[in-house]
Amino acid sequence: MRSAPREVRILFGGDIEPAFSSIEVKDAAGRRVDKGDARPDERRQRLLRVGLHPLGPGVYRVSWQILAVDGHRNEGTYVFTVTLPD
Repeated sequence: MRSAPREVRILFGGDIEPAFSSIEVKDAAGRRVDKGDARPDERRQRLLRVGLHPLGPGVYRVSWQILAVDGHRNEGTYVFTVTLPD
């Protein structure tokens, strides 16, 4: 990848309830860098996405939580790193 991502997308095993599902992305200092527009994909109700503001080099933490249509709740976190191209 030659540039920082413009959005985060997470694909789940089943459809999710949009009103009870979210993604937040924060930088190493704990500042939110997402656009606050988490939503399911228009064509796939199991794909949750959120837009990102332009990212510089650094480590970013993604936190997500969902409510599946069958009533199960799930949550998690992961990190990714943006580096400068060589």
